[in-house]
Amino acid sequence: MAAVNSPHLIAPHPVLDALHKLYLDSLLQDARKSAESLEQLVYARKHHDISNVINLLRIHNITSIPIFDDEQNKFVAIVNMVNIMRFLMLKDIFNKVDQIELDQDIKQKVDNLFTLPISEVMNAMGQREFKMHHKSQPLVDGLQAMASKENVYAILVSASEDKTKMFSDIQQAAILTQWDPITYLLKFPFMKEHGILDYPANKVMQRSWITFTKKDDPNQPSHR
Repeated sequence: MAAVNSPHLIAPHPVLDALHKLYLDSLLQDARKSAESLEQLVYARKHHDISNVINLLRIHNITSIPIFDDEQNKFVAIVNMVNIMRFLMLKDIFNKVDQIELDQDIKQKVDNLFTLPISEVMNAMGQREFKMHHKSQPLVDGLQAMASKENVYAILVSASEDKTKMFSDIQQAAILTQWDPITYLLKFPFMKEHGILDYPANKVMQRSWITFTKKDDPNQPSHR
């Protein structure tokens, strides 16, 4: 996420002060208790074909999956169903199918497309730095990452005691989605004690605390 100039930062608030005292480890432990599937990370390898990755998503009923690169011996990306569907939808076979083509010819072209490695989808996603988080980081870091353009829906968090191995320690990695902090914060005592959950929707959505620049469109979500 791009650095934000101090005049544009969100005004201090007791809720933010409380969140800064929480760490990703708290969220990680809560998610693992509430979702047994997080005990063992579901992931794919960079050379796996697209159909294999789609099957993993379907079998495990998930929408995002981390990608591990054997050559670099580390996680390099998170691919979700939207990334895959966008990649497929832009291919000519799904847009300009000649009606007089034989069905078998079309089927073969589709089969060939699904046998491409998932790295082709990653390339279509564009060059972006993959960020992996450690359990010792503040919870706010994870929330900001999931709100940025780099990670729209999920982040990968390591519980490894050795930070130097966090990118390659598959056994200590877990994927967290936007639902995890929501369910966690709904149970967070501070939220109830201070009536945060009782805020009217129009107050929560009010954006007057942002000072817009000429580059910002007030009618669109701000990257800040």
